[in-house]
Amino acid sequence: GAVNYRDRVIAGDTPGVLSFANVGLSVAGLANRTGDGDTIRLGAQGALMGAGVLKIRMSMPVAEPDFLLSYSGSLGAMDATCLNEYLDVSVRTRLNSCQVDDVAFAIEVVDGRAEGSMTASYRNLEIARLDEQTGESGGLKNSVVSFLANVFKIRSDNTADDSGSMKVGKVGYSRKSDDSFYYFIWRALKTGILDVVCY
Repeated sequence: GAVNYRDRVIAGDTPGVLSFANVGLSVAGLANRTGDGDTIRLGAQGALMGAGVLKIRMSMPVAEPDFLLSYSGSLGAMDATCLNEYLDVSVRTRLNSCQVDDVAFAIEVVDGRAEGSMTASYRNLEIARLDEQTGESGGLKNSVVSFLANVFKIRSDNTADDSGSMKVGKVGYSRKSDDSFYYFIWRALKTGILDVVCY
């Protein structure tokens, strides 16, 4: 199948879109029993923006009164500039360049609080800040902001050094009362991405 996730910054605006092609899904343990140990286990795989293969595994107790689950996954190699269809609109930022080698994450959610870690190996990250009104990257203000971000704020490369270590991102996000399930999953992941990318 195919899945599109749309995210609007302002109600009524054109949404940014994350698309997933060639999606496969498996589900086990889906039942209405409430006995001890009953857990839904989900596995999904798809091509993010038709490029890198994203794999996710999720485990969720059937009758747990609190918001409790765990999920983990990986993303294969891709040219991340294909994400601009989403980034241009949703965060008014464009990737001029970025090659992702691989990404892995593992997150535990207890009582609506997501915590975990993310490793992301990537190279040549360069961003351009876009004008809030026009969506264009030109202009002195946007150029200055982009330059300062690329020099002082953004980690342009995150690859293993000689000892094999690299920056590992921390995931930390608490569910808001109006967060949908999918929005919560994505927002938690974004905290890990930002922790890896930003100094």
